[in-house]
Amino acid sequence: MKTLAASRQVIEIANELGDFVRLAESVEREFAVLGAEALPPDWRTLPVNGRLRFVPTGRAVGGADVSARLEASVPAVCQRCLEPFNWPLRSTVELRVAIGDIDAVAGDDSDRELWELPGDGLRPVDMVDELLVMALPLSPRHEDTARCAAMAQTRTELDTTRPFARLRMQMDDAD
Repeated sequence: MKTLAASRQVIEIANELGDFVRLAESVEREFAVLGAEALPPDWRTLPVNGRLRFVPTGRAVGGADVSARLEASVPAVCQRCLEPFNWPLRSTVELRVAIGDIDAVAGDDSDRELWELPGDGLRPVDMVDELLVMALPLSPRHEDTARCAAMAQTRTELDTTRPFARLRMQMDDAD
């Protein structure tokens, strides 16, 4: 990573979702509830595009400023209606990291995240995989509520002229 930062390296990303092991595992775990047949057959070939830019920090410790812009369409399960859909992942991240031996990095009083690595062994694809997983929502939902089956059902059941009618009905049923 120090070498990438020293040369102010820019890495263009044009991969497929299946190239990112942790992201693919997250998608498979998400669909375990619905079953493997709910996953689109070609989901691993969905494109992941973006750019990583490395800049040195100027510190002796071996820090790097990394900016990442990533875009993908990730299969997800809507937490409202439990239907599969493609969630548009768009992430722009600015990382400030210090790389190296933990003893050397620990004395650095900057606001950098400390990453201990054996040598200079971080692969950029692993960094992108981590950033993609961190960008996934905790509770994916349809962005457009008109496409969400649960939201459509809720809208048709509501009595908008008497907003507390349903509450009254539930209270009467409880008695």
